[in-house]
Amino acid sequence: MSAKKLKPTTLEHALMLYEQGFNIFPIGSPFVPMPEFWKKKVEKEGRERVMVDWCKTPLEPWKVTTSNPLKENQIEFLFGHKYPGCNIGINTHGLVYVDADNVHSEKWCDENISQGIKIITTKGAHYPFINRTGNDYRNKVNVDSGLDIRANGGYVVSHGSTHGRGAKYHWEQGFGIQFDTIEDLPEMTNSVWDKIKSYTQGTVEITQDEAKGNLQFDASKVKPIGSALSLVPAIDGGRNDKVAETTGALLNAGASLQEINMILKNFNCHFDPPLSIEELERTISSVVRTRMQKDGKIPDVYTKELTEKETWKPTETKSDFPEWIFAELPSNMQDMMDFINKNSVKKQPLLSFASILPLFGTILGQKIQLERYRTRTNIYTLGIARSGAGKNAALTNIKNAMREGNIDRICVEGFSSDAGFLRRVNEKPSSLCLIDELGKVLSSILDSRAPKYLKAIESELLTLYGSANTTYNPKHLANSESDIQLNDPNISVYGVTTPTALFKTFSSETIEGGLLSRLLLFDTDDEVPMSEVPENAPVPESFKDWASEWEHRPLNDNPVDLENGVLKIKPSEIRYDVQALEFYSTETRRIEKFAGTLSDGLDAIFIRAPENASKIALIIAGCRSTPDSVSVLTIADLRIGFAVSEYCANLMYQKATTNIADNDLERDTKKVLGMIRKSANGLTLRDMKRKSFFKKLSKRDFETIIENLNHAEEIELRNTNTTGKGRPRNAFIALA
Repeated sequence: MSAKKLKPTTLEHALMLYEQGFNIFPIGSPFVPMPEFWKKKVEKEGRERVMVDWCKTPLEPWKVTTSNPLKENQIEFLFGHKYPGCNIGINTHGLVYVDADNVHSEKWCDENISQGIKIITTKGAHYPFINRTGNDYRNKVNVDSGLDIRANGGYVVSHGSTHGRGAKYHWEQGFGIQFDTIEDLPEMTNSVWDKIKSYTQGTVEITQDEAKGNLQFDASKVKPIGSALSLVPAIDGGRNDKVAETTGALLNAGASLQEINMILKNFNCHFDPPLSIEELERTISSVVRTRMQKDGKIPDVYTKELTEKETWKPTETKSDFPEWIFAELPSNMQDMMDFINKNSVKKQPLLSFASILPLFGTILGQKIQLERYRTRTNIYTLGIARSGAGKNAALTNIKNAMREGNIDRICVEGFSSDAGFLRRVNEKPSSLCLIDELGKVLSSILDSRAPKYLKAIESELLTLYGSANTTYNPKHLANSESDIQLNDPNISVYGVTTPTALFKTFSSETIEGGLLSRLLLFDTDDEVPMSEVPENAPVPESFKDWASEWEHRPLNDNPVDLENGVLKIKPSEIRYDVQALEFYSTETRRIEKFAGTLSDGLDAIFIRAPENASKIALIIAGCRSTPDSVSVLTIADLRIGFAVSEYCANLMYQKATTNIADNDLERDTKKVLGMIRKSANGLTLRDMKRKSFFKKLSKRDFETIIENLNHAEEIELRNTNTTGKGRPRNAFIALA
């Protein structure tokens, strides 16, 4: 199909809006060529970032339409001839558009002010009202609530337009309103307005007079900033520079992130045209991050509670998984966990959670990324459980759910060679590896004596982990006739193993080498759960509907957007809000500080923790999103991400320090010491002879282990019969 056939026309939609009584004007879109000035911005800032702004920029003086609305012949000329394919702006004079910028504010609007009609946007929704009272409502911005107002003196991007990242703005009508003309819009009443004012306490209102001059600070809302700031509104290319300059000045004056965000959102309304909220917050975040890297601290009322702990330390005992996380997950993730648990003979909720992370990450693969660092959703998780503890239930149910949901994304269920693995990756570049007994597989792959075709699998897994946002040319297949090139491969892994099989892979080299440090390790909640009759529950509709939407989301809506002759993969971007960025940086510094105190090898476990946290948070944000409405990454998402990552890092650290060994004798010595420590009354020679592990040891190795532990003062032989009666009980006791 040609690009010409796919190119949308907005003339018909513009004429329909005109007939309905909307005051419209043309704005930029992905289908309208940029002028030279914007092309230079693309070279400097990147096409994807600039495109978001371009698709909200008026192509004609939009303020003129306040008093002189476009006539039908002008609309036909502008939308049909001068700017074919352009987006549509609506002058909001005489209207009130309530703009919900996040899921929380959208939920509030649905429950409190919605009257049956709204426009779905990329971050939330618009709720349009008509103003029949004559009240002079003005543009308002609010940092805390995520609720903005566009009214007299403002404009919005209309339904029917295309966002810079390809999503469509569209009506979502309920049964309460039959919408034919602008007069059918719900009326902005005093009671609705009072609800909005109550919800957005602290709102900064922009009046016509203020828009003409410099911003006047409200001393009741902000700290004293000083008179050194020059807040003269900028135009065109000077807007980003002005925001960056002002952010730096406010930081120097000791303003918090809350104050900076509020002030600059207010100030942004003075620009002609204003920066998009996305671009504004991106610029603020860039300056804040640079300052944090330099000074290590930014005052913020939102994050005082997060900086009370001076260091980030692993727990000394087995990590307890923070189960509050389950209640905070998006509903489709909760439903999938319930589905797995209900269909399991032996329920292991934590392994269910470990399995759904890479499942959802696979479906989102190549479709979304974090704006910062271009993080993707590929993730490696591993569940450990004893034989017979129910560790395979999640594997089986994940495969059943993917089959019933027509999700053909299973890459491999075992590794036999690097070439075979890469051929499967080439066939399914966004897919999930489901591996039973992964510990045994890792033992074969990580063995220094392993054949080259097995040993190379470790290298491929490491490379694929870091290549999800770039191009990868596998060296083993580079000389093939098909000239294989993997573009943005998104390979996730979920495996299960017994503890013994996993611990055999632990050595200084394998921990430091990287693959084990990338695994998110999960332990069973219950080592020996009771068997139950499975419920044979169906695959959740919430999961199938969500997965179907993302499965049908194309990798790029633009068929002529090619890179080296291949259609460019263009994921939707999920951005940090300012507070989430601060939280991420604070937690990362804490973890890195602790990792710096560890010996080589073990530090690798913690160095990866922030990256894994951001991947988990990205998956969660993606689960809340649809292709047409992509969420913002919030502190709530990152709290879950870091809590899970901390649990996994703690667990890997504990298992590694207890079981890491560079040879069999060292590994057996740690095993013996662990068994003695677990015995409350110590182990006698007779006790040891009864245990199968000791039967496998040669007499020489057993004597060497006991001698080494004695010399190291780890154990001692002691009479544990303290009753004073009977024969002595000489047992080996672990020393503190």
